[in-house]
Amino acid sequence: MALELEPLCAPASNILPINAPAVRVGVIGYGYWGPNLVRNLAEVEGFRVTTVSDMSESRLALARARYPSITTTTDCHRLIDDPAVDAVVIMTPVSTHYPLALEALQAGKHVLVAKPITASSEHAVHLIEEAERRDLVLMVDHTFVYTDAVRRIKDLVDKGSLVFENNVIAHHHVNWLAPVKLRRTLVCGDRQMIVYDDIEPSEKIKVYDRGVTLTNGPERVAETMIGYRSGDMWAPQISLTEGLKVEVQHFLSCIRERRQPLSDGEAGLRVVTLLEAATRSLAQRGQPVEPSVELARGRIAV
Repeated sequence: MALELEPLCAPASNILPINAPAVRVGVIGYGYWGPNLVRNLAEVEGFRVTTVSDMSESRLALARARYPSITTTTDCHRLIDDPAVDAVVIMTPVSTHYPLALEALQAGKHVLVAKPITASSEHAVHLIEEAERRDLVLMVDHTFVYTDAVRRIKDLVDKGSLVFENNVIAHHHVNWLAPVKLRRTLVCGDRQMIVYDDIEPSEKIKVYDRGVTLTNGPERVAETMIGYRSGDMWAPQISLTEGLKVEVQHFLSCIRERRQPLSDGEAGLRVVTLLEAATRSLAQRGQPVEPSVELARGRIAV
C-alpha cells in the first residue's frame, strides 16, 4: 500500500521558461553543513552559485578546488553587498544568524538561514517583519521537513489515521555523546502507531495497527476496562530523494513565485519559542512552562 502525495514544488525548469535568468546565490559558511548546500545548489537548474564566504582560507581552498568557477572571500559583508547576488544562504553559528540575515534582507536579498533561525524570538519576529516589508523570501533550513518520510507521516495524520487531541505528550531524547547513532521517532495514537527510523535504508516508515481502548461504563465505576488491539504492519513506499535537494528546489520556486516557504520565518519562530520555553523549564528543574506567545505579538499560537 502506497500513499500518493502531490509534489512539494514543481521542477525548477517548469516554474518559468527555460531561458529564465538563473537566481545568483552566495553562501556564507563552508564548514560542516555549508558544503552540502553548495553541492545541492550547484546541481539544481535555475540556481548559480557565484560566491562562497568563510573565515577559513583552508575551507575556501576546498570550495575553489571543487567549484573552480566560484568566487571566494573571507569578507561575508562583501558577499552581501554584491549586486550580482540575488539570494544569500547563511550556514554559520546561531549567534550570527540575526545580524547576517538582517543585513542580507536590508540589502534586498532572499535568505535561507540555518536552524534555529535566531537565538531569540524577538530577533525572529524582526526578521519576519523585515522580509514582509521588502517582499523577500525568508526560509529556514528545516531539512527533515522536506524528506518524503516526514511528509508521509504528516499525510497519515491529516487523513485521520492518527488523531491528536489537546492532551498530547511529546518526549525528546537528544545525546550527541551516545556511541550508537539513533534517529527514531514514534508516533502513537489510539488506533495506529508509526515508527520512523531515518537510519533504516529502505523501510524508513512502518505503520502498526495497534492501539488501546479505554472504556469507562457506569456499571464499572471502580474499574476501567482496557482493550488491546494488535493488527498488521505495513510500510508505505517513499522516495529516497535527498531532503536537502527538495528544500533547495522549494527555495527556488518560492523566490520565483514570491510565495511563502513551507519552513518560513513563522515556522522558525515557533521552534525558537519552544526552545526558549524548554530553556526556562530546565532553569526551573523541569517544571512545566508555557511558551511565551506574547513575545511574538500574537503572530503565532503554540
